[in-house]
Amino acid sequence: MNPETLESLLLDRALGELSPPVAALLEEHLARDPAAARRAAALAETLHLARRSIADTTPTPALRSRTDLNWFRRAAWQARRQGNLIGLAKLAACLVLGIILGRAISPEPTSPETTRLATIVAAPAATANPGSHPKFWSLARAGEQRGAISRAGLNDRGSQVLWESPFKSPRVEDKP
Repeated sequence: MNPETLESLLLDRALGELSPPVAALLEEHLARDPAAARRAAALAETLHLARRSIADTTPTPALRSRTDLNWFRRAAWQARRQGNLIGLAKLAACLVLGIILGRAISPEPTSPETTRLATIVAAPAATANPGSHPKFWSLARAGEQRGAISRAGLNDRGSQVLWESPFKSPRVEDKP
């Protein structure tokens, strides 16, 4: 008899699932094969111990009461709070470390006596040469344009200034 078939027959015999003619044939085989008889005895002992351990178990404890649930909620809240405080402490430590490293790495500040602020000097508008205005944009050019508009009679747009740019669009020339 092959070992797999013998194993399943021994399990069925230990559980009481074998029919009487099959049980008789199995008993004959076990009488002729002492190794199979030892395996059958070990299997029967294992099942006996399993049944006894199931019978000896104490009843399961009752479900936790509502107060235990409230305790669990408080404990979870405290754990979250502690985690938030630890995260805040880590953030503060990073900030302090950044400030310390920033001060350590930064260049040495110069003394205030040696640093001079740049002074901007400009000539007053009354002392500027009136003929030295650039042609790109100036008050003199705006006045010239207003005069040209009023002389030409094109003042139908009110007091708007026409802008004539010194920069013209490039012309495309035909190359021979």
